[in-house]
Amino acid sequence: MARLERSDPTRELNFNPIHWRKHRSPFRKWVHVYNTLSSSVFQRLLFPELFLSVLVSTAVTYYNHFILPMTGGVATYVDMEGYAAATTAIELLAAYCLTSNYRRYEQCRLYWAETLSSSRCLAMNAMMWMRCKSQQKRIFKLLKAYPVCFNFHVNHKGGHYDLHVTDENSDGIKDRIQAEFQAELLDIYADEINGGDHDDDFRRLCAVKYKGGNASLEALTLMRETVAASIGSVDGMFIREMDRQIQRLNASLGSSERLLLTPLPIMFTRHTSRVLLVWCCVLPFAMYPSMGPYLTLPASFLTTYAVLGIEDVAAQIEVRPVLLSICTITSLA
Repeated sequence: MARLERSDPTRELNFNPIHWRKHRSPFRKWVHVYNTLSSSVFQRLLFPELFLSVLVSTAVTYYNHFILPMTGGVATYVDMEGYAAATTAIELLAAYCLTSNYRRYEQCRLYWAETLSSSRCLAMNAMMWMRCKSQQKRIFKLLKAYPVCFNFHVNHKGGHYDLHVTDENSDGIKDRIQAEFQAELLDIYADEINGGDHDDDFRRLCAVKYKGGNASLEALTLMRETVAASIGSVDGMFIREMDRQIQRLNASLGSSERLLLTPLPIMFTRHTSRVLLVWCCVLPFAMYPSMGPYLTLPASFLTTYAVLGIEDVAAQIEVRPVLLSICTITSLA
C-alpha cells in the first residue's frame, strides 16, 4: 500500500492465494530490483546514510585522483585485508540484530493468533450456551470492538496513516484521535446509539479512551460482566469455559504489551548503528585501491545500501509488534 512519507514502513497485507502466487513468482527478483528506488528501505536510507556515503566516496576519489598528482602527497586509503577482518564482525552483528528482531515479530504474530482463536471460541460458546439473544448480541459487539480498542492502545494513531502527529499531547490531536476511535466504534454500535440496549458499552469505551485509560481492558471487563449476568440461565461449567476464553484474551493483551514496552536493549541497538555507520564511512577508503577512481563511488554506494539495509529491516521488524495489529485487525473484527 502507498506510503505518505518516506519514513513510513511498508504496510503489510493479509496474504491470500493471489498474494502468495505473486510472492513466489519466478519474475519476483526483476520486479523487486525494478522497484528499488520506490522501496521503503531505499527511501529511508537515501538521506542521510547513502548521501553521506556518496559524499565520502566523492571526496576520496577527488583527492586521490586529482589533488594528489598536483601536490605529490600521500595517497589516502585503508588496507583492504585489515578492513575485511572487521567486515566479518560487522556482518555477524547485523545478522544477529535481524534474527533477534524477527523473533519478536514471530512472538507477536503468535499472540495475535491466540487472540483470534480465543475470540472465535468465545463467540461459538456464546451462540451455543447463551439463551438470551441480547446477551449474545452484546458479546458479539464487544468482540468486534476489542480489536479496535487494542489497535488504538498499541498505536496512538490507531493505524491512521493520514493523521500527522507532531505533538500527540496537544488537545487538537487528542480530539482527532478520539474522533477516529469513536467513528470506528460507530461502525459496530450504529444501531445502539441513543437508546439501544448496548449504548452504555459504547459510551463506556469512549470515556475510558478519552481519559487515557486502557479501552482494551474495559472491553474485556464488559465481556466478563455479560458472562456474569448470564449466571442462572447458563450452566456453571459453561460460564467457567467462557470466562477462560476471556482470560486467554487478557493474557494475549498482556504479552503484546510486554513486546510493545520492551524493545531490544537500547545499548545494543545504538552500538550496532554506530559501528555500521562508521564502517560505511570508512568503506570508500578501502574500496579505492582495488576499484579505482571510477568504480569506488558506485561500489561504496551499493555496499552501503546492502549492509545498512539489513540494519534498517531489523529496526522495522522490531517495530512490527506495534504495527502488526494494523494489518491483522480486519481478520479479528
